[in-house]
Amino acid sequence: MKDTRTSTQLWIMNDQDALRARAGKLAAEPAAATSWFELLYQAAARGEATIPWASLAPNPHLVQWARARSLRGTGRTALVVGCGFGDDAEFVASLGFNVVAFDISPTAIDGARSRFPGSSVDYAPGDLLNPPASWRGAFDLVVEIYTIQPLHGTARTAALSCCHASSPPAAPC
Repeated sequence: MKDTRTSTQLWIMNDQDALRARAGKLAAEPAAATSWFELLYQAAARGEATIPWASLAPNPHLVQWARARSLRGTGRTALVVGCGFGDDAEFVASLGFNVVAFDISPTAIDGARSRFPGSSVDYAPGDLLNPPASWRGAFDLVVEIYTIQPLHGTARTAALSCCHASSPPAAPC
C-alpha cells in the first residue's frame, strides 16, 4: 500500500516519535519510582519530549463511563490521581463534584493551573505513594487513569493501596 502522507506529516510524525522515545528513555532511567514524571514534564516544557498520555482532552473512557451512569457529583467529592494537565479533573468538576487533583510533577500542576485559570478544581502537587492522612476515606470518587500502569513492584502495590484508601468502602474506584 502506498504511503499517502505528505513530507510535512511524516516529519511531524517522526518528530513526535522522537519525543515519545525521549519520554520512554526518561522513564527507564535508574531513579526513584516516580521522580521521572517531573523530569518528563520539565523536558516537555522545554520542547524536548512529549507527554505520551496527554491528549489535552478528558479520557474518552472516563467520559463514556460517567455518561453511561448519568453521573452527577453535586455535594460530592472527587480525587483525581496524577491529573497531569487537568483535563480529567475539569471533566469531573463539570459533573458537579468538588475536585482535588494532584500530580507528583509541580510542572504538570503549573500547566493545569495555566490551562484552566479560575477553575474550581483544587490543583496541588502530591505524591500518590505518600498521600496526606486527611485524604483517607475522604472522597466519594477516585479517578486514576494512566498513573499506576508505569509503576513497578512495591511502588505499584503501594499506589493501588493509596487509591483504594482514599475512597469510602462503597465508592466507585
